Amino acid sequence: LIMPRVRGARLRGGGTADTMPAMEAEVLIIGQGLAGSVLAWELLEAGVDVRVVDDDHATSASRVAAGLANPVTGKRLTLTPGAGDLLRQARRRYRALERVTGRRLWSDRPIRRLVASERERAQWHKRVADPAYAPFLGELQAPGALGAGLPDGQGSFAIRGAGRLAVAALVEAVATELAARGRLVRAPLAPAQVVPEGNGARWGRLRA
Repeated sequence: LIMPRVRGARLRGGGTADTMPAMEAEVLIIGQGLAGSVLAWELLEAGVDVRVVDDDHATSASRVAAGLANPVTGKRLTLTPGAGDLLRQARRRYRALERVTGRRLWSDRPIRRLVASERERAQWHKRVADPAYAPFLGELQAPGALGAGLPDGQGSFAIRGAGRLAVAALVEAVATELAARGRLVRAPLAPAQVVPEGNGARWGRLRA
């Protein structure tokens, strides 16, 4: 179960979880952010009967996230384990969602990183000599090469193989598909309201 922040226990329109129509599903997902959206979509494609409960909170993390997929991060320029495979899988999955939803969701694009210090420059030289980093680290640009008043006094470099996901657009597109299939319930939900029951769980009149 993926739990959102709690904002009360009433359904839109003034009802409660106990007054909603009785429903059953194989899987109940709580929260339709990025994780909940992708999980719900994978389950639907696998033929699983799923219900998603979401409070449609306008400033939830997935609605305001930048959506950057960055394989090299942190002060030490650390390569994410399995970054190449993870990025390929992300690209495959989000392109497939684009074909279904008709929305542009994923774009391959490098990230330009401004070097923060001499120490970071030295770290770049160390990393670029490592074959594992070769597909991801671009050349070091001279200080001031970017122009336009950007603070690149120590230079900059590109992180290749990165991408950007339009997270809010994905969440909106999946919500539309879920609603059209009768799989989306718009309501706040507190974790304590989900009650274990046999080999499943119950939330009000919804059993999974």
